[in-house]
Amino acid sequence: MPPAGGKRYLTSTAVVLNEVVKLALSLTMALYDVSKTAPTSMPATSLFSSLTSSIFAGDSWKLAIPAALGVLANSLQYTALSNMRAAAFQVSVQLQFLTTAIFGLVVLRRSIAPRKWGLLLLLVIGVALVQIPDAKKDGMGLNEESANHFLGQSRNGRK
Repeated sequence: MPPAGGKRYLTSTAVVLNEVVKLALSLTMALYDVSKTAPTSMPATSLFSSLTSSIFAGDSWKLAIPAALGVLANSLQYTALSNMRAAAFQVSVQLQFLTTAIFGLVVLRRSIAPRKWGLLLLLVIGVALVQIPDAKKDGMGLNEESANHFLGQSRNGRK
């Protein structure tokens, strides 16, 4: 099947399938954890009700906010990847370390060692270097047609 509109997949479909796979793996691990403490004669319905009560007990509902933000971030990463070069995207994603450090300073009132500040500065410099446009894309370099023109060749290879 050819890609629709030049895209091989829909971003929303990729995000939803990613979340479904994570949910299936998490529920499988939680079910295994609950089944270790349950007696062997416990029926499956009781096992699933025990799983449900352990998932929704206590403060686990508070994890819904970071989970929703994670889904949003994942969706935005797919959108960014479709609009950026792969190398620039991969390096730009590393800026999450810088934002985490800044939020750690502001929100958690933590301090960062001078060596780590140097590493964060090096990270920012690396991201800036990757974001510098390519000379070939800006017309600064010689493409094949202009090189042939300067060498005295036409398009079909004759002078």
